Amino acid sequence: SAVGLEFENVIVEGPLGNQPAWLTPGEDDTWVILVHDRDAFRREALRALPVLAAGGFPTLTITYRNDPGAPEGGGRYGLGNPEWRDVEAAVAYAVEAGAADVVIYGWGMGAGAAAMFLHGSAEARAVAGLVLDAPLFDPGAVVDADGRAHNVPGLIVGWAKGLATLRWGVDWGALNQVARTEDFEVPILLFHGDVDAVAPVSVSDRFAAALPDLVRYERVSGAGHGACWNADPARYEAALAAFMEEVAAGPAPAPAPGT
Repeated sequence: SAVGLEFENVIVEGPLGNQPAWLTPGEDDTWVILVHDRDAFRREALRALPVLAAGGFPTLTITYRNDPGAPEGGGRYGLGNPEWRDVEAAVAYAVEAGAADVVIYGWGMGAGAAAMFLHGSAEARAVAGLVLDAPLFDPGAVVDADGRAHNVPGLIVGWAKGLATLRWGVDWGALNQVARTEDFEVPILLFHGDVDAVAPVSVSDRFAAALPDLVRYERVSGAGHGACWNADPARYEAALAAFMEEVAAGPAPAPAPGT
């Protein structure tokens, strides 16, 4: 309602229980699944929803484990793993509701969850493309950089990462999407600000350079974490609208009489 769109509160049945979501209608049979960053919550999607609605795309803006109103998942976020299973439930919901395919739109850790979903789920065959905004694509590198910034010895940083693996099962290698670029096969629209202090833009630089045929890279000068739209709304919205027009399957053909 804050952006003047009709919507419905719906429930996605996730692996841990009911996940509240916002559903907006649209006539296209390509749905967009919107996955917010850690601690940003669903309101992060409000900047993108008007553009998607204008293009006729149904949208499903989801919650995932440990969000307010969503199932409790141990009280901590997993940097995209296992949150990807909650994304999987949302994709299954869209397909069951009539989506021919989906575009997953993720911010920060939500983008990481989208990537992990592509690697781990049979439902990934329904994905026509990705929109990634300030993706957290190498959490291990973020931890390393933060340690250097605070003059923490590398040995201590390595010990802390090892402890996270032993205690919580954090697989730093699996979460490093730059090392897994050969696993991406769908078109990607990538936004990243060059003064992002949370998810280093250098990671997206390397990711885009490794996938020049798949990635359309919007590197936005002066934008902080998740703030590319704020820095240049017109550029952001034009890139998003053009990408969606290219990757969407379009309306499904009408069934033949008698089928």
